[in-house]
Amino acid sequence: MARHTRESAAHPQRVASIDLLRVLGIIAVVATHAFALTPTRRLLLFTWQVPLFFLLSGYFFRFDRAFGKDIETRARTLLVPYASWMVVVAVFNYGYQKTHQVPVTWDYLLSLVKGGHYIGAPFSAFWFFTALFFVRLYARALASVRPWLLGVGAAVALVLSVLIPEWLGDLWWAAGVAVPMLVFLAAGIAVRWAGTWIDDMQAAVWLKALAGAVMFVAGVVCYVVWPIPMDIKYADFGTPVVGIVGSCLLCGGLVLLFSAFTFWSAVVSTLAQAGVPVLFIHPTLILWLRDYVDSGMIRFVITVVVSFAIGLLINRSAKAKLLFG
Repeated sequence: MARHTRESAAHPQRVASIDLLRVLGIIAVVATHAFALTPTRRLLLFTWQVPLFFLLSGYFFRFDRAFGKDIETRARTLLVPYASWMVVVAVFNYGYQKTHQVPVTWDYLLSLVKGGHYIGAPFSAFWFFTALFFVRLYARALASVRPWLLGVGAAVALVLSVLIPEWLGDLWWAAGVAVPMLVFLAAGIAVRWAGTWIDDMQAAVWLKALAGAVMFVAGVVCYVVWPIPMDIKYADFGTPVVGIVGSCLLCGGLVLLFSAFTFWSAVVSTLAQAGVPVLFIHPTLILWLRDYVDSGMIRFVITVVVSFAIGLLINRSAKAKLLFG
């Protein structure tokens, strides 16, 4: 347990190089909603942009935190903004529906209650927040009994992703799709341990970068040989086992690569902190822009700039705390 504590304490929550990776991941998420998803774009984006955040949850996972305290923190930072933005986006969507003469049906209202894949645009990214909460809940529950149980749970979760993906996808609030995400969380812990081991050896920066590059290339090979990207929201985990493992290699490789080159940047970290509002806001912006902007690229640029600007303004306001957790 002492080793777990030392390793986790060695990685503060604000690391500019990792924050830069977060920002790139958020921009990639916006791209998936701004552009038409061709098979090539799905392969380039779905294989890493959302899995990255589940892996980072493991990278910063601390074994020394109490179950109740950690879950309380995750509820405040994930579920409170989820509920707050549900109201905000629902109001804007009601205006859109009235403008476009789209009726508000009971099925639509029920979908808002179910969450997960049951709600579409402009609630496209909402599932991610409940899934991230549940994967943290599962991981903390296992680790609070015995740390090694988290590894066992990840292995079982990988098997379940093959045997019962449809059942996992049917659970409300993305509680089911969060189960296989335990693999990414466990992979994030392994990546942190590997990085700490290299740091303890006082090895050159290039060694960590090389390890990250090898992992990334191995992930690319997985998807070159089995080019079936995942769509986690719908419990589609791509090629059985290979899809999840390949994404773990891609994301783990990126984390090692970026963490090898440490630097400090208030701008990057500030942008990363604006990420929560951006993820909630951007589908609504894209939906409204489609009536006025034909170009997917222009919609994408406008959405990135405006949503980050709004996110930065919200993060500067203590009164808007419910919107960013």
